[in-house]
Amino acid sequence: NLAEVREIEKALNIASQANLTPKELEEVDRRETWLRDRRGEMAFAVEKAVAQAVEKAEQKAEQKAKIKQVSLTMRQLNKRFGEVPEKIKSQLENLSLEDLETLNSEDIFDLNTLEDLENWLGNREVS
Repeated sequence: NLAEVREIEKALNIASQANLTPKELEEVDRRETWLRDRRGEMAFAVEKAVAQAVEKAEQKAEQKAKIKQVSLTMRQLNKRFGEVPEKIKSQLENLSLEDLETLNSEDIFDLNTLEDLENWLGNREVS
């Protein structure tokens, strides 16, 4: 049993330290403190690396979602209005994902002309 092994190791460590001089005990304590500090630093570094990896994955997922939304929007607008000017495409690419989703799910049905789209874009903040 792992707990028993730890207890035996602890008992042997105590017995071993009982035979040490005060200077040797101080050195053992200093090394244990150093080791605990390194373990803490490693745990912190791992935690930080995981958080950064998660953040990077979330950003990548949002970028992919935005690319899909721009593509969907362009297909819908091209079908509805014919060729959409490059200026409008550029503005769409600069919209937030939330604005793109709103345009695709709701507001696109209120647009009757490219001018309506330009007005809609003018009322949005660029991300």
